[in-house]
Amino acid sequence: MVSVGLADHDNYHAFCRLLGRFKVNYQLSELVNADGYTDWIRLVADFTLKSLHSWQWAGSSVYYLLGMWSRLVTSVRFLKTDTANLLDEYAPKIIEGFISSRFDSLQSEFSDELSEDPLDNVELLQDQLDFIPYLCRFQYETCGMYIMKIMEPILQLYMDGANLQCSQFVSILLLNFEVKFIFFHIKAADSFLNISGCLFNLFVIYHVYLFLGHWQRYGELSKQRLDCAILTFLQQFRKSFVGDYALHSSKQLYARLSELLGIHDHLLLLVAIVRKIVTNLKSYSQSKVVIDHTLSVFLEMTSGSMLGKLLLKLDIIKYIISNHDKEHFPFLDEYRCSRSRTTFYFAIAALIFMEDSLLKFKSSMDPLLQVFVSLESTTDATFHSDAVKYALIGLMRDLRGIAMATKSHRTYCFLFDWLYPARLPLLLKAIAYWTDTPECASAVDKLATFYFIDIVTGESPSSPAALCLAQHVTNCPGLFQEILSTLFEIIIFGDGGNQRNLSRPMLSLILINEETLTNIKGQILASHPPDQQQHLSLCFEKLMADITRSLDLNNRDKFTQNLIRFKNEFRSKRYAAILT
Repeated sequence: MVSVGLADHDNYHAFCRLLGRFKVNYQLSELVNADGYTDWIRLVADFTLKSLHSWQWAGSSVYYLLGMWSRLVTSVRFLKTDTANLLDEYAPKIIEGFISSRFDSLQSEFSDELSEDPLDNVELLQDQLDFIPYLCRFQYETCGMYIMKIMEPILQLYMDGANLQCSQFVSILLLNFEVKFIFFHIKAADSFLNISGCLFNLFVIYHVYLFLGHWQRYGELSKQRLDCAILTFLQQFRKSFVGDYALHSSKQLYARLSELLGIHDHLLLLVAIVRKIVTNLKSYSQSKVVIDHTLSVFLEMTSGSMLGKLLLKLDIIKYIISNHDKEHFPFLDEYRCSRSRTTFYFAIAALIFMEDSLLKFKSSMDPLLQVFVSLESTTDATFHSDAVKYALIGLMRDLRGIAMATKSHRTYCFLFDWLYPARLPLLLKAIAYWTDTPECASAVDKLATFYFIDIVTGESPSSPAALCLAQHVTNCPGLFQEILSTLFEIIIFGDGGNQRNLSRPMLSLILINEETLTNIKGQILASHPPDQQQHLSLCFEKLMADITRSLDLNNRDKFTQNLIRFKNEFRSKRYAAILT
């Protein structure tokens, strides 16, 4: 068979897209039982391997082919026919071809000194992550052993102190393979506990653990990317073995980790992860990307109830809670990372509030109290300096992060009592002195808006549309009454319809402000003759009979029944008056 026309790149790209649609339009059982399937799958495998080896010419077209292969292998478990599908023969070759082509392309890109760093191409990296988990899960043992084989010598070079180019190469390696491996063992839960699976997992976690304290060149971009990749790997590894939603619990794994690294339980694994978080926060004050990535991992760890309680047992967490200042975490003194402070204190406060102790809350607030005292003692002459401005902005963002963690009335009162009235004068002074500086005034305003308004009145709006709606309602205080009045007009003068659909919003609008119902009642009664008003007024009283201030199901059903009775009695009186 000759590849006619595929030398033209447009034809080639269209053909790849066609193959990518095969599994979408046909079930694997149909393909396997079709005449010529054996030749077809062999030719497609050869075509895919040639495309991978010609990566410079193939470009992104190859991802349509890889997507096809990932969908094919995913369907194998649903295949009930005994006909050989040959995927176990070709899938490992596809993975090996892809990995070797990535090595070739990366070496070429580094040697050519391209202006665009391949590590910055997030979309390309994500494309690679979309199909790799499924292909590797299909042949976990083979893929794991192959990746170990090619990774081990390069990792050893790095550990021995390879040159800068090699360290960049390993950064890509980890980003493309360790992160992919994360997906392998999450997606391949059934394969994880076999011998080869554990061997591969131990191999990666062992080298990652060794890397945690290796080389301190934090100013290099390659080192920053490597640490982000390592942290991502540890994060996903933790998700599988520790926490509220852990996927696995492997005594065999920890037994081997204890022999290799001295990690014999989940607490020591948590210590290693948190130490990495602390190291990043201490060492990367100049890199906002690393700080934000690290804080996102830290915040995620503090969001789970069970995991949060485990974290509170660690001495290193107690260290963070007691020493959250710029002397211990230099990024807090960097204005470029100023917005990251909110996430940092959100995570810390989430841990503090888990203990539900006022005494511990007050002691943990000592670093912020020192900032308050320093600003309060600042003379009026120097209060308008840049140092004071940046300190105020940082403090307001810190407090907003703590406010975001107040999930109950009790924790809300912890912070409120700490702020009011002793420290409120500083906020008022800040507004008075920095009204003409949006970044400073905005920081104070956001804290006040979130804490003193959103939390008091309920959950803050979750979308821009909700914010616009809230603002519109604020600007139109009579809007709810107009809506409720319209609904009453539909009930009284309309042609019926589903009373339940009308009763639900009517009850909510009445309970928001009961005075609204009184106003509408007065308007409706005034529009009727005096001899009918007493009876119609009684109808309104019956409408709210036995109705409580709640929106539970029983109360809603009772209001629906009252509304139907209200409609019938109100209309019968009006019709009787018209007939007479």
